[in-house]
Amino acid sequence: DGNLAGADRVFEVMRQSGDWRQALVLLQMHVARLQVLRAALDHGSTLEQAFRTAKPPVFFAQQAAITRQVRMFQLPDLAGMEQALQQATLASRQHADVADVMVSRTVLSLARMARQLRHERAA
Repeated sequence: DGNLAGADRVFEVMRQSGDWRQALVLLQMHVARLQVLRAALDHGSTLEQAFRTAKPPVFFAQQAAITRQVRMFQLPDLAGMEQALQQATLASRQHADVADVMVSRTVLSLARMARQLRHERAA
């Protein structure tokens, strides 16, 4: 949603627990889910219909945040995020000694992109 401090805090918790390597995979899965939901919306489905048919299901507690994200991002935005995540995944594998820094920068870059889009589309 563009919350830089929140994104940084979540990544730092993951880094401290040793789970930071999963951050890119989890983000890729989330972006893929948003793409499916956004495509359904663009093809005439309601979000409620898309949520009901989503695999895995969208849990009630996640629906408000995912609704905001699906409405904020267009398919080209999500494709750009997907590409950034793929590039970061490759770079982090090629440069394992600084991979945590690369992943952290990618997470913050995506949060900045979301914040910028939110402000642009609110205006």
